[in-house]
Amino acid sequence: LDREAGTGGADGDGLQRLQALAPGTCVGTSSPRRAALLGHHAPHVVAGALRGNVGTRLAQCRDGNPPAVILAAAGVDRLGDAGPDPLAGMSAVALAPNRWHPAPAQGALALQVATDSRFADTVAAVDHRPTRLAVELERACLAALGGGCALAVGAWAEPLDGASWRLHFGYSLEGQWHRRVAQGGHQRLQRELVGWAGGGDPPGEQLD
Repeated sequence: LDREAGTGGADGDGLQRLQALAPGTCVGTSSPRRAALLGHHAPHVVAGALRGNVGTRLAQCRDGNPPAVILAAAGVDRLGDAGPDPLAGMSAVALAPNRWHPAPAQGALALQVATDSRFADTVAAVDHRPTRLAVELERACLAALGGGCALAVGAWAEPLDGASWRLHFGYSLEGQWHRRVAQGGHQRLQRELVGWAGGGDPPGEQLD
C-alpha cells in the first residue's frame, strides 16, 4: 500500500515483501510512478496494467489476476470507512514513504472558495496547517518537474519540528529512478524548488 503523507517512517518490511515475490510475478498498477518504483526496487517483477475503482482492483487480486496489486492506502482506508474491511482475507503491507514515494499530496483533501466568499471564514477554520504546508512542498516538487498525472514522480514532506521539514522525493529520468532528500525551513525549500523549476539544480542530495 502506498502510504499517504504524514504516516510511515522507517523502511519497515513492505519493500522486503515486495522484493521477495517470485521473478516474473505480475504486480497490478496503472500508475507510471508505481511502475517506475517497481523497476527500481524490484526489477525482477512485472508491472501489469490495472483498471477500475479500489473495490474492483481488490476483487481482481482476490481472483489471482493479478496476484499482487499496489494501491493508495488513503483509498483503501476510505473504502473501509464505508463498510466491511476491504482487505479481509488478503495480506497487505505498507510501503514506507521515505523510499516508496507517494504521489504528491496523496491522501490530502482540499476545499477551495473565492476569497470574498461568505464561506471563506468557515473553510479557514478547518484548515490543518501542517497538512497544507506539506502539500505545498510536495506540489512544488511536482511543479518543478512539469506537473501532470502521467509523470513518474513522488514526494513526501516530513515535518521534523515547528520550523523544519525533510522532503523525500523521487522521479524517473531516462528510465532511471532518482531518489533525493532535502531538509530545511519551509520557505527555503520552497525557494529551492522554484529555482529548480527555473532551470537550477534540484534541492538536497542524491541517494541510492
